[in-house]
Amino acid sequence: MSIPRDDNPYPKHLSDGSVSPIWIAHDLNLFIVKDEKQIREWATTAIDFNPKAKFIILNGEKKKDKSFDFLVGKIMQQSNGNADPAIVKEILQNELDKLTIRK
Repeated sequence: MSIPRDDNPYPKHLSDGSVSPIWIAHDLNLFIVKDEKQIREWATTAIDFNPKAKFIILNGEKKKDKSFDFLVGKIMQQSNGNADPAIVKEILQNELDKLTIRK
C-alpha cells in the first residue's frame, strides 16, 4: 500500500523523527490482526450472512472448497485485509466443525 506523494502527510515527519514509524503503520492500518476473539466474531458473521456457502460446506457439495474460500474472503473483507489468513482459515474451519457436530 502506498500513498501518492502529494497526499502523503508523513515524509517530513519521518525525516525529522517527530512521528514514529510504528504510529504511522498503526494510523495506516498496516498491522496484521491475530486476535482470535475478533477473527472468530468475523467468522461467525461471515457464516451467518452467507447461508448458501454454509449450506454447501456443511452438506459436502462439489463447490465446498470454493465456498470455504468465499467465506475466508468475506472475513478478510471485514478485517480490511489485515487478518492473518492462516488464523482465519483455522478459526473458520473450527466454527464450521461446531455446526457440523450440532447437525
